[in-house]
Amino acid sequence: MGWYPREELVNFYKIAEIFVFASTTETQGLVTLEAMAGECAVVAIKAPGSMSLIEDGKEGFLVEENPEEFSKKVELLLNNPELLKMMQKNAKIKAQEFSIEKSAIKLEELYRELIKNKEK
Repeated sequence: MGWYPREELVNFYKIAEIFVFASTTETQGLVTLEAMAGECAVVAIKAPGSMSLIEDGKEGFLVEENPEEFSKKVELLLNNPELLKMMQKNAKIKAQEFSIEKSAIKLEELYRELIKNKEK
């Protein structure tokens, strides 16, 4: 599909239903978080970035590096609209926990705590 500006990527996530992610090298989960913010349920390999964001069975599924298991979870979501909608809703809620506003508040709280501890 080529390169698209970051601000346009959200439109692709919003028209998708499921984000399938087979990477084992994504350590921070940023791409997964973007997809979740676009209300995508996730099927991902059990890897650090994905495991830090997804509760298996809640926002999506975490699977071993096994193509058969991976595809079965995607099929499960495609064949169960109610489960898919629930996971999409949960994914969006989880992504909101990482909004710029909430992240800034958490960072400020951390700095205040560090300053307070240093003074002790």
